[in-house]
Amino acid sequence: LQQCMARCPVWDPLTAAKPEDLQHASLVVLQRLARPERRLAPSLRSASAAVDAAGRSLERWVRKRQDLARELPKMRKIMMQCKSMQDKQDDEQMETDLQALRTKTEQAHQNAKAKEQEAEEAQESMVMQDVGHMQGKADRWALEQAMQ
Repeated sequence: LQQCMARCPVWDPLTAAKPEDLQHASLVVLQRLARPERRLAPSLRSASAAVDAAGRSLERWVRKRQDLARELPKMRKIMMQCKSMQDKQDDEQMETDLQALRTKTEQAHQNAKAKEQEAEEAQESMVMQDVGHMQGKADRWALEQAMQ
């Protein structure tokens, strides 16, 4: 047994305990020492009550933090799902907006082509009118030459 004890590390519950367990243990010791049957000076009893209240408050806070630590992974999962859904909606909206922009651009391009074609047709019409006018002059001149 002595050889085993020499080889085995010494186990100390104070080093292995969690901080909240140590705090709770010290609170229990304080409560035992401050029981009414013990005679304490009023100032010590008052100080003991204040430390006891603070200790209980700290224990409530630690429990809330531990509860929060257990809930955070669940909340993270929910938040990631929400973000994923929002990203999908944003992608869909962006695709819709992009398609609308493509349609407007294509329509503007078609309108520009139509105006360009209309301008070319107007130019051709003017040229044809000028040609017709010149043809009429040439016909009159030819007629006048034939009559002489």
